[in-house]
Amino acid sequence: MPMLEQDSDKISLGLSPIEITCLRWAAEGRTMEEVAMIEGTSLSTVAFRLDNACLALNACDSAKAASTARQLKLV
Repeated sequence: MPMLEQDSDKISLGLSPIEITCLRWAAEGRTMEEVAMIEGTSLSTVAFRLDNACLALNACDSAKAASTARQLKLV
């Protein structure tokens, strides 16, 4: 199955699918607690995923990472 251009961009940034999912929820204004509840995972897991996304996107916090991800059309 050929990879979509958008999928290729996500991989090149080093973002995992769950990191992208967490960014998508953050971009919609959800708190980490809400994301953890929605995704059925722990708060620390969501925080870890968002921290990784911040590093990959060179963002200082998850709000900036979500904004950058939106600009890059990752979410």
